[in-house]
Amino acid sequence: MLLDRLDREGTEGSPTGTGRPPPEVFRAFETLEDGGTRFTVAQLEAIRTVLVEYHHATTWWELERAGIERLLHRVTTCLDR
Repeated sequence: MLLDRLDREGTEGSPTGTGRPPPEVFRAFETLEDGGTRFTVAQLEAIRTVLVEYHHATTWWELERAGIERLLHRVTTCLDR
């Protein structure tokens, strides 16, 4: 989802039409690309925002709703600690 969100950077093609994602989305994606699993609070918040966007999307991502909910729960749990 992060990659999809970055691919839509600067367009109205995001699930909610919000345009350009914050830089933390890019940094979180880079962390994952490098095999990392440790994120800053700002990155986790950005990830959560993207997950919420896709969770509410009425596009084909709707088919992935159960997986998105699991990820959203996991990220929210990390932020609540």
